[in-house]
Amino acid sequence: MYKGMPPTDLYENMQSIADTSYDEIIHSSKLNAYVAYPEHGDGLARRQLGHLESEVWPIIDCNADRQLATKLDIPKPYYDRMVSKKPRLWETSCNTWLNNLNRPLMLRQWTNRKGRRALRAILSDRYRRIDNLDIFKSVLPVLQEQPDMQIVSGNVDEHNFHLKAVFPRIQGDIGLNDVVQSGLHIRNSETGTGAFVIQPLTYRLVCLNGMIIPDAALRKTHLGSRIEEGQDINWRDATIAADDKALMMKIEDVTRQATDESRFTYIVEQLKESAERTIDVSKTEQVKILTKKQGLTEQEHDNILEFLIKSDGNTHWDVANAVTSAAGVANDYEQATDLETLGGKIATTPQLLAA
Repeated sequence: MYKGMPPTDLYENMQSIADTSYDEIIHSSKLNAYVAYPEHGDGLARRQLGHLESEVWPIIDCNADRQLATKLDIPKPYYDRMVSKKPRLWETSCNTWLNNLNRPLMLRQWTNRKGRRALRAILSDRYRRIDNLDIFKSVLPVLQEQPDMQIVSGNVDEHNFHLKAVFPRIQGDIGLNDVVQSGLHIRNSETGTGAFVIQPLTYRLVCLNGMIIPDAALRKTHLGSRIEEGQDINWRDATIAADDKALMMKIEDVTRQATDESRFTYIVEQLKESAERTIDVSKTEQVKILTKKQGLTEQEHDNILEFLIKSDGNTHWDVANAVTSAAGVANDYEQATDLETLGGKIATTPQLLAA
């Protein structure tokens, strides 16, 4: 399993992001896009987006870039071409369409690791913030109710949060000397890159790989009541605070349900069935089919094939575990989590490997 950050670093990074974050609701017509060139020609130009009356304009990060292009209905390849070849045209185009958009937007900002004010997301004024630190503080006491609970993996950055926990006392046998333990995966995005989800996870002891079962116990989209333009949303009124508390209570309840042993027993039965489903085509051909169906990269293809060839059998379970083994050598945490989820899909969805 891709390890990510130690739990202490995970918490400290979440706290740091929370401490430096700042949100504003600004009408699109009051926003201005601008390319700032360095005074002495010894640095890179920075694209910024800010309120016309503000003295500090945040630089735009890659996620906010994508969202701005989408909001303004500018095709991303053309948007990128303007950025690299004609930055003043990018300015003019963005400002024209921002004025034409005629709606309030939520700007999620933070102080990045270089100490600069950065725009990490451009979202609807109806975007429902579910912040990582609040989630972590809510679910950790619930997870600790399980004896010997272990946080086996986790990661957080300015866009995504992942937490993977295992409950060693809840385990089942898939085959001879092939034991899996119960666990869960919690994912959240503060910047609109995905919904908040809690998913079952299994932890295979023979190889210490994690497999995410794509059966979301809770999926909460970040869409809530509209926030009025100009409202200082760092200070929540009683209604918003009550709504936040209710949501965190739901998250706590679902976290408890996700640790239920009967749920894990059902998953183990699915995994046992996958270990009995043999594949008629060769391992090489099966990985080729999987790569085409799932749009895997050449590196992912090669890694999965390498791990599958090392396995003794050619079943759905073998392919699923080759995929989760490839997750352990992924380029980054997001890719690793995607592969762990794909492994779970392969084990629980027979038709996924059909030619």
